[in-house]
Amino acid sequence: MSLQHIPFYDGIASRCAFVGTTMRNVMKRNATKKPEAFLRISQLHDRYMYLLAEFFVQAGYYVYIAAPIKIEDYYKRDAYAAYVGMSKNMKYTKYLVKTDRPKALLCSDSAVDGRTASMFEMSIFLNYDVDIPPGTRDGALVLPYPMHPNVYRTGQVAMIPELRRLPKCVGVFFAGNIKPEYASESKLLRHYVSRPAAVESVLRRFGRRVRLFSRREALLRALAEEDLGSSIVVFDATTERLGREEWFPVLARSRFFLALPGVVMPMCHNCVEAMALGVVPILGYGQLFSPPLESGAVCLEYVSEAELAAAIETALAMDATTYARMRRRSLDHYDRYMVPSAFLRGLSHARGRTVELRFAAEGVSEKVARTTATAWA
Repeated sequence: MSLQHIPFYDGIASRCAFVGTTMRNVMKRNATKKPEAFLRISQLHDRYMYLLAEFFVQAGYYVYIAAPIKIEDYYKRDAYAAYVGMSKNMKYTKYLVKTDRPKALLCSDSAVDGRTASMFEMSIFLNYDVDIPPGTRDGALVLPYPMHPNVYRTGQVAMIPELRRLPKCVGVFFAGNIKPEYASESKLLRHYVSRPAAVESVLRRFGRRVRLFSRREALLRALAEEDLGSSIVVFDATTERLGREEWFPVLARSRFFLALPGVVMPMCHNCVEAMALGVVPILGYGQLFSPPLESGAVCLEYVSEAELAAAIETALAMDATTYARMRRRSLDHYDRYMVPSAFLRGLSHARGRTVELRFAAEGVSEKVARTTATAWA
């Protein structure tokens, strides 16, 4: 009899995972005496809990997640919960405790009383409301959106300096799912051209200038054998994706990346990954960065399908000198404001008090948008 046919298999698996995670958690120590960050989070599911914790790990912190490990939770966990358990720099704890480590901070998505806040050098309150329309400059501070969890888990962040030096051989690149779900009626997407509509518009307007791929091997072969510097390369990853170790090297060889909206909110991991690698984004949500991205300086921004077409024309016609200047500014923006350690240094003025940051998280941010009446709704 195979294991999956044993009665209560899910219960057995959950209990084994619970024991393993608990034992690893007990053994973890902040052996290198890093500054410590405590997360008191109640609204995030496993994927975004891991990504939030990883943000502070990337900034040099040892992270405590103030949540007890409960066996009943293992029936509801997704695959990314294991990433927390496997990380040597993340640990679950039952309580918030006063730490003697310098630069200690608390990150919470609920109100923080004065006594609790006094235990930390800085407190961060997360606000998941990112329903900020294009063109809005309301002064809100937005936590940098993270890369995909697998980028951190596989150590690809360490490859970024080397990959930035790769020669560019693709004019404009897009890769991702374009299935119908990406045309959802999410309130967060009501101001934007949906991903399927944008791809369809590009295919219609640019015709033979577009190279459309749906097979991984065909794309990799074209990148190796052809000059695609004046082309728009679209890789439809609906049925086949690039391997984890292939994505960054492919993305890094593009001059511009078409950073289309996600399935329930504008922000996508691939936009951040592109900027990290020195690939200039073409996007419609520059206002969701802190500070906002400046179109024509660090990105090319659009609102309508016509403006998207114009931005792509600008990208393909851009001379080498102008592109080098824009790429340099885009990289500078990423290094100064989006690298976790640099972003937190920018909050030094908030030492000794609580600072509010917006954080885009799938599911939670959409729920907030649907229940919050805004002046621009």
